[in-house]
Amino acid sequence: AMWVTFIAQWVTLFVGGEALHNTLFVLRSEAIANVWTWVTSVFSHAPGQLFHIIGNSIVILFFGPLVERAVGSKKFVGFFFGAG
Repeated sequence: AMWVTFIAQWVTLFVGGEALHNTLFVLRSEAIANVWTWVTSVFSHAPGQLFHIIGNSIVILFFGPLVERAVGSKKFVGFFFGAG
């Protein structure tokens, strides 16, 4: 989901500009009614920060299963979205 969101961010920036990008992906207090951003903001990354998303992917790949086994799937999902 992170990579799909990352690509969607690039396309949105290229086609629709920064205003559209912020409307779709950035959780802001003045636009809290945009409930989709509660999810997209967790998966989005700063465009141009390719090494950031690569690093996050590697960490989740190696540590995600360990944490999920330790706390359970439901708590892991809650942790992931809460930490996002």
